[in-house]
Amino acid sequence: MAIKRQLRKYMVFELKQLSAPVKPGDKIEIADLVKGRSRVPLHDVTLRVVACNMECGQYKRGHGTQERTVSFKEPVWGLVLFEKYEKQVRPHVSITNYFSGSFTFDEMFSVLYPRQMISSTHGLDVHWEVQLIHPDFVDQELVGPNLIFSHKDFLTA
Repeated sequence: MAIKRQLRKYMVFELKQLSAPVKPGDKIEIADLVKGRSRVPLHDVTLRVVACNMECGQYKRGHGTQERTVSFKEPVWGLVLFEKYEKQVRPHVSITNYFSGSFTFDEMFSVLYPRQMISSTHGLDVHWEVQLIHPDFVDQELVGPNLIFSHKDFLTA
């Protein structure tokens, strides 16, 4: 984990807080979602917004004194909501100068199931994240909050 953190220092990449609950049809501007600057020149960079349902649970492995609980989160029904490729990103320039545009969560509302967590460790969750993908450096992932979505918006989509 410490090595990954060190390898991600080639840039600052942060998720901005969304101002209101997200509804179907709401356009989200990339500039309102993320901020960041690279510390080094980047080549062949892709910015993606992805969403999926996440199966969450636990099971027991082993027996007797060797028994342990294994937690899992398994992504299902993955969707790409936004994707943009840039050949070159200069250092110390806001990434929103390169990755402009907007997207909606409409496909997520119509394809994925709503959050149905039975407990804090078991159930079906909604997971979305912003990814900055680079062929030579460690990819950056920013996990978005799932409480910005209303359960009923999944049912009416």
